[in-house]
Amino acid sequence: MIDSFDDAAGGPVDLQTKKPRRKKTSPPEASIAALTGVDRLPPHSVEAEQGVLGCILWSPVDCMGECLEKFPKGSEVFYDLRHRTLFDTLAVMYDAKDAIDIITLRQRLKDSNVLDSIGGIAYLNALQDSVPSPANLSYYIDIVREKHLLRKTIQTCTQVVGRVYEHEGEVDALLDEIEREVMAISEERIEAEGVRPIKDLVHSAINTIEEYYSKQGALTGVATGFPELDKMTTGLHGGEMVVIAARPSMGKTSLAMNIAEHVALEQDLPVGVFSLEMTSESLILRMMCSRARVNLRNIREGFIAERDFPRLTKAAGQLSNSNLFIDDTPGLSILQLRAKARRMCQQFGVKLFVIDYLQLLHS
Repeated sequence: MIDSFDDAAGGPVDLQTKKPRRKKTSPPEASIAALTGVDRLPPHSVEAEQGVLGCILWSPVDCMGECLEKFPKGSEVFYDLRHRTLFDTLAVMYDAKDAIDIITLRQRLKDSNVLDSIGGIAYLNALQDSVPSPANLSYYIDIVREKHLLRKTIQTCTQVVGRVYEHEGEVDALLDEIEREVMAISEERIEAEGVRPIKDLVHSAINTIEEYYSKQGALTGVATGFPELDKMTTGLHGGEMVVIAARPSMGKTSLAMNIAEHVALEQDLPVGVFSLEMTSESLILRMMCSRARVNLRNIREGFIAERDFPRLTKAAGQLSNSNLFIDDTPGLSILQLRAKARRMCQQFGVKLFVIDYLQLLHS
């Protein structure tokens, strides 16, 4: 029995309702594939890659050293497979301190039976003629690196889409894995920035000296709340790692939390605390007792004097309004801690991190 026919426009029409039938929609996977653009050509710049290789042929010693410094992943940054082969060959010759020019490179490629696959001697001559001088090498390097990072981002995100559809298990573990992969792309970008020139470092040091002079003896860092300690260290400075070391039960956690309490409450600065040993409730209870000058042991035994209640209430109000953020996730790895700290810094602008304690971290 025929229940439909094609109208003049070519579309199917239902005989009962006399209305055009709806076309079947594509599955969600097809829509995702269309959105990710996996069928499109990845970002690349053949001209910039040719410029890098041409500069190396112009000045092998200087240009090859800069390329190896700016390309930590080696030939992986190149999109064209011919250019990957050429860069790998040049890197081997540079490492062996061999002379690098058109003739030696051609012979090395010929001995490896890859000369024809990269385009022959004609392509090598074209590479050297593609740049007038190696003066613009840094610009070519930046373009090649940017395109490589874009391709790496597309590859990572495409893999993430597939893993999300196929994942079975804890979502938190998957999100942590995805975050690490995305952060790895950013770290690769920072890794290739290279060494800062001594001129820039000296200029930065002069600015620091002028800043210290303008403060005339005042603390240059974050105050700990202990005057003698602040006098010796001039406070806690950004980028520094301060380790509190002592035997067990000597008060390391108490000292660290007293510093965190002073920075968060007295200076109103955001503080992040990673407690791998104690729960966040236990830390807050200790900080409330410290702030209210109440014996913690008496509270745990239930012997609280009437005069202690107002002080505990006041301390609780101060802590509630403070910029103190506590993460008591046990068994953190170094990568997880770094990811959490970075996220906390981006969200709340944390100025001081306290980790209790380092030996409970695992790599």
